[in-house]
Amino acid sequence: MTAAIRVMVVDDHSVVREGIRSVLGDPAAFEVVGEAASAAEAIARVREWLPDVIVLDVSMPGGSGIHAVPELLERAPKAHVLMLSVHEDAEYVLEAVRAGAHGYLRKDSTPAELRTAITAIAMFVGGLTGPVLRRTGSIALASVAVRCMSAAPMRMAPSGFLRSCETMARTSSRTRIASCA
Repeated sequence: MTAAIRVMVVDDHSVVREGIRSVLGDPAAFEVVGEAASAAEAIARVREWLPDVIVLDVSMPGGSGIHAVPELLERAPKAHVLMLSVHEDAEYVLEAVRAGAHGYLRKDSTPAELRTAITAIAMFVGGLTGPVLRRTGSIALASVAVRCMSAAPMRMAPSGFLRSCETMARTSSRTRIASCA
């Protein structure tokens, strides 16, 4: 039996943190090891919690989640970061990828999409896996690594992935991503 994915939740809204904890309620699959209400608190506590995945809000008072990514990964190098945001502009996705985030998911995603995203991020190893899944529903922007899963994973160097995302961003900041490879 595989160990539960250790998750750290960082969002300035307690109702969002509680909602994510509830969505991740399967103790066999997920263990919420810590919660933080700010980027600074997350940075201060990440070594204590040693999560597999950090679910990190993009916009928080006192500091951007995106700007916290490099320091979080420096303090917990085995962790993977999933950005969670209300922002649908491709520039936020690109900024998150450049900072070192492994995925980006809209806050209006379904609970199943969040669980799938966290599982995908936990399996991230040095490159992105598979094509980005087709966009469905009301989610305005696909995640970066989150939806990069398929039955037959492929490897892509981060620089190649970033180039393809930058091409997408130049095409339209409101593009609904069907493929990022």
